[in-house]
Amino acid sequence: AARGIRDAWRDRYGFEMWDAGEIPGADLSNSLTESDQEPPMVLGGSSEDVSSDPGPVEGEEEFDPPPDVDSDSDSDAIPEIGGASADENAAPKQHNIDDVKSWRPAPKVGGKGDAKKSGSEGAVAPIVKPNFQPGERWGGIGLVLEARPLSKIKGEGSAEWGAVVEECLRMSPAAALGVFLPGDVLLSVDATPVLDTPIASIARLILGPLGSRVRLELRRGKATYKADVIRGAIGGQTVDPAEVLDASTTPPQKKSRRGGKQAWAERRRKARQADPVLRRRREGESYSPEQIAAAKVVLTDSSGFQTPHTSLQHALLVADGRDDHILLRRGVHIGRPNEVKGCVTIEAEDGAEPHEVVVASHFGVPAVICRDEEADVRFVGMTLATDGGGGYNRTVDPDRWVRCVRVDAGKVTLAQCVVTCQAGAGVVVDNEAHVDCWNTNISHCGGDGVAALGGGWAILHDSHASFNGIAGVYARGWGSAVKVEGCTISNNSWQGATCAHGGYVEVHNSWVEKNGMAGVCAFGEGSRLQVANADISLNQLGVAVELGGRGNVVRSRLVSNEEAGAFTSDQGSYISLETCQIEENLIGVVAEEEGEVFLEGCILRHNTFKQYSQLGQNLIRGSVPDARGLQVAPTPALDQGFGDDNPLEAEVH
Repeated sequence: AARGIRDAWRDRYGFEMWDAGEIPGADLSNSLTESDQEPPMVLGGSSEDVSSDPGPVEGEEEFDPPPDVDSDSDSDAIPEIGGASADENAAPKQHNIDDVKSWRPAPKVGGKGDAKKSGSEGAVAPIVKPNFQPGERWGGIGLVLEARPLSKIKGEGSAEWGAVVEECLRMSPAAALGVFLPGDVLLSVDATPVLDTPIASIARLILGPLGSRVRLELRRGKATYKADVIRGAIGGQTVDPAEVLDASTTPPQKKSRRGGKQAWAERRRKARQADPVLRRRREGESYSPEQIAAAKVVLTDSSGFQTPHTSLQHALLVADGRDDHILLRRGVHIGRPNEVKGCVTIEAEDGAEPHEVVVASHFGVPAVICRDEEADVRFVGMTLATDGGGGYNRTVDPDRWVRCVRVDAGKVTLAQCVVTCQAGAGVVVDNEAHVDCWNTNISHCGGDGVAALGGGWAILHDSHASFNGIAGVYARGWGSAVKVEGCTISNNSWQGATCAHGGYVEVHNSWVEKNGMAGVCAFGEGSRLQVANADISLNQLGVAVELGGRGNVVRSRLVSNEEAGAFTSDQGSYISLETCQIEENLIGVVAEEEGEVFLEGCILRHNTFKQYSQLGQNLIRGSVPDARGLQVAPTPALDQGFGDDNPLEAEVH
C-alpha cells in the first residue's frame, strides 16, 4: 500500500517520498484490500502508467545517493559510525549524530553549492540500533516523509535539509494517533536530531520491535511538539531486523522537489494534456450512453460534455471549475479527502437517501476541504463523515482541530445533507469564508456541530444541530458569526448556541432545548447574541451572558429550564428581555457579580423557587407585571441589532 501511494504521488506530482514505516523489499501485495487494488486514477495517463518515472524536469536537481557500506564485513558485528569495528564482547555503541550530520548532498559542479561545504567526504555508516533477539520482527509507524530544503524555513540554524511529513498511511499507528499534519518538520527521533539526515537513515531509527514506543519531536510553524507512537505492522507486514541494519539493503536517496513552483506547474500542465478524459473532451469524442450509465461518478461540464469517473477526487481534478455538475450514484462510498474549488455542484442522484451516498475520510482527515477564494461549491443530498482522530479541544490551535468539512476560503453550501465527525467538529469555517446549510442535519460530532472562526460566517436554515459533544453552533473571534433560522438545536453536551471572544450569534424562529448547560450564551467582552421568536426550554440555563458579553432576547419563551430562565454575571454583562415569557424555571431571572438585566413587558411567574434573584441593587430593572417587589427603574433603549457593529446586518435586514 505504501509503495502504491508513493508511485502514484511520483507520477502525479513529480517527486518521490519514502515511508518511514515501509520495509525495503517487503511484499505488500497480499495486504491490499479490494478497494486498494483498484488502479489509481492519475492525471498523467492510464492506470498502467502509474509506476513509470516521469523523468527529471528541466532545472530540477537530484540527491546523490548516500555512500555505500562494504557488505563483506561480518554480518554479526554492529557497525560503528566512522568505520571502526566494535569489540565483540563490548556493549553496542550508540551512533554519533555529529558523524551522521557530516553527510550532505553533493553540490552540483558549477552550481550554487560550490561555495558551500560539501560534507560528503568519507563513507558514513548507517544509523544503527542495539542488538536484537533471533526471530524478532520489527515494524514502523506509517509516517510518509519527504526530504526538502530548509533554506526558506527559519529557526533551523545551519541545517540545509529536513524530513517533512507528507501524510499518514491509512490504518497505521501514526494515523491513529491523529496529531501529525502535512508540513510538520521532523526534528528528532528518540532525542536524536535528524536534520540533514538521509530519509533512509531516519527510517532505520523509527523502525523497531513491534509494540515498542518511539518518541518523535516535530516543529509546526514556530511551535514544537512531541509525540509517542507505538510501532506496529504496516499493511500487515513486518521486517527482519537484519535487513534494516544491513547497509546493502539501503535504498538510494530519492530526489526532492527542487524544481520550484514553475517546474511543478509545468508538470501539472503536461499531466492535464496527457489525461485521456481531457483529451477526449478537447477532441469532442463523447462517451457512449452505456459508459455514462455504468459509472458511479459522472461529471458534466459547463458545455454539457459528460465524462465517467471512478472517484470523486478524479472528477474534481479534471473539472474546469466553471459551473460543473458532478453526479454521485446510489451506493457510492468515497473513502478519501476531497479538495474542492471553482464553481461546482456535487449532487446525489434523484431518489437516493443521504446514507446511500457517502463522502467520508478516516483518521481525522477532513472529508471536504475548500481553500479557493473564488469557490462556490454545493453538496446536495449526501452524507459527509470523518472518523478517528486525536480528539477536539477548543483551547489548541484550530489548525489541529479534527473536522469533517473545512472551509478556509470561498463559499460552500450544504443542502439536504448529513454531517458527522466522530472526534471533532462537523463544519469549521475560517478566514472570512462562508457556509450555508439548508435542511441539513449536523449531529453526533465529538466537538461543535458548526464552528465559525477568524471572521467566518455560517448560516443555518431549517437544519438540525443536535447530539454534539460540545455545542450545536459556536462563533469565536471578532467578525465571526453564526445565524440560525427555523432550526432545532437540542441535546448537545454543553451549549446549544454560543459565542465567545467577540463572536456573534443570532437565533430566530428556532427551538433550543435539552442542552447540557445553556441554551444560548455569550462569553467574553464583545460577544453578542440576539434571539427572536425562539423557544428555549429544558436546558440548565435558558440564556446566559457572562464576562462582559451582551444579549438581546425578544418575543421568546424561556420555560422549564433547570436553574434559571435568564442568567448574567460579571461587570459589563447585560441581557435585555423584551416581551418574553419566563415561566416554570427554578429561578426566573438571576443577576450577580454586577451583571445587569433589563426587562420590558415580560411575563415573569410560576417559577419554582423565586421569580428573580439579584446579588446587589438595581441589577434587575424594568417593568414586569405580576413580579411583586421588583424595583422599577428607567429602562434603557433596547439595542435591537447592535447598530452598525452587526456583522450579519446585510443578511438580517
